Amino acid sequence: MKIIGKGDGTVILQAGDEEVAHLCGYYSKYDYACEVGQVIKIHSMYDQLYKLSNFQSVMKRAQMELKNMAEALEYPLPFDITIE
Repeated sequence: MKIIGKGDGTVILQAGDEEVAHLCGYYSKYDYACEVGQVIKIHSMYDQLYKLSNFQSVMKRAQMELKNMAEALEYPLPFDITIE
């Protein structure tokens, strides 16, 4: 992606088909149907990624707790549990 112009609070970009497809949320240029004039909400995408990156430590703790629970279930229990 390349900046080719700037205006009052705006920027004109040159981007390849693959980059635009990714910005629109598609896997490749063969999957997207982006149109001229379509608004791509980059700010919303960035916010989502920023929030996810901030939750990394929370997700890591949850992962460890789930792993510990799974390991506890691998050992025979000292009593009989019947699930119907």
